[in-house]
Amino acid sequence: MHTRFQVTLLAIAVAFAGGCDRKSQVTAPGGASNATPFPGHLAVSAQLEAALAIQNPIQRDDALSAVAQTAAEGGDGTVAMAAVVAIMNPQLKDDTAVLAAKGLANAGKGSEATGIAKIILNPILRDETLLDLSKL
Repeated sequence: MHTRFQVTLLAIAVAFAGGCDRKSQVTAPGGASNATPFPGHLAVSAQLEAALAIQNPIQRDDALSAVAQTAAEGGDGTVAMAAVVAIMNPQLKDDTAVLAAKGLANAGKGSEATGIAKIILNPILRDETLLDLSKL
């Protein structure tokens, strides 16, 4: 059973993680804008931590899938892999692994992309994904 303090901390973490999807605008001297599309390793790690704390397995898997895709697009193979591995629904795990592998490949992280593709459970889908990665 969660204490009120734990629930409050989790709610804060989830609220913080939800805001991390947005682009952060930094204005440099002279008015130049530097848009950062991904919040960085710490923010994605916080999202992973919050997703793992969700008790409902369907909601947890959905959140982990979203974290894996965000991490992959940002080039964070470690968080993407951890999120994919934690997904319990086999179909969602495979679908997410495909998207994460392609996201990592597009981010220039070929070896991490291949690592995630290798954990796809469906052998046909795994081979198709590895074939796609071999052509990039």
